Amino acid sequence: MKTIKAFIKSHQLLSYLALTFAISWGGIILAVGFGPGGFSATPQQFRMTAPYAAIPAMLLGPSVAGILLTGLVDGRAGFR
Repeated sequence: MKTIKAFIKSHQLLSYLALTFAISWGGIILAVGFGPGGFSATPQQFRMTAPYAAIPAMLLGPSVAGILLTGLVDGRAGFR
């Protein structure tokens, strides 16, 4: 755990971008893939459900990544 924390502290911007990308796109894939019809949904079902599932995932990525990295890098003092 020390090596990961040291890497994140020395490469903060890269860590933030990678975590934001992973959370956002991972959430989109989960939302679209495990939606009502899954990947085999009809195009009409996809157009109706994808925006409501994918947009929250895209919006949560940066904020969740920022909160996680703030806690990891600075601890409780960072949240104050």
